Amino acid sequence: MIAIHLTPLLAWRPDDREKRLLQLLLGILLAAWLYISADTRQNAATDNAVAQARLAKARNQVDLLSNNQLPVRIAAQKKLLAQSVLVDATPAISKIRLRGEVLDLSSRAGLIGPVILDNHTVDALPEEKSTKQSFAALTATVEFDFDWLGLLRLLEQVEYDGRGYFIDGFEVLQEGDKRRMRVTFRALHKKQAAET
Repeated sequence: MIAIHLTPLLAWRPDDREKRLLQLLLGILLAAWLYISADTRQNAATDNAVAQARLAKARNQVDLLSNNQLPVRIAAQKKLLAQSVLVDATPAISKIRLRGEVLDLSSRAGLIGPVILDNHTVDALPEEKSTKQSFAALTATVEFDFDWLGLLRLLEQVEYDGRGYFIDGFEVLQEGDKRRMRVTFRALHKKQAAET
């Protein structure tokens, strides 16, 4: 039955025009196949890159969760934060203590002419409803004769002292032919818990 349909096809002898059309059809089919295979390969490469990124992220999360050092690092961060909190009855007392500690650090660093500037700003931070503890941000600015090495010694003193002060900013001032430097320290005040 199939032979009946194949016999006219086998007897067919295409002329030049039909040969060219067949070659054109074959070329179109080959070009479509190449385009589809290239597109499929590009999509597969994109999917592979996305899968590799997800795998790397998952591995990082597994490493982080299985890392025994994570609790140690968290405890160190909590300790650093606790060192930056001044616990006193009022922010004014913490402010006086902060100024005294900054002046002491400046003297130990060997700075020339350290002076604590009067900046009486106390920024109240919003209360957290879960902990019911209010904090206030305190700043103290020390000014001294311009000295890069003195600044480095001051930063070393802050590190060795163990108090976790935040450095709020540096400023170099030109007063005639004399230069002065200002360094602003920031700490948090937490109200002292009432004794029972």
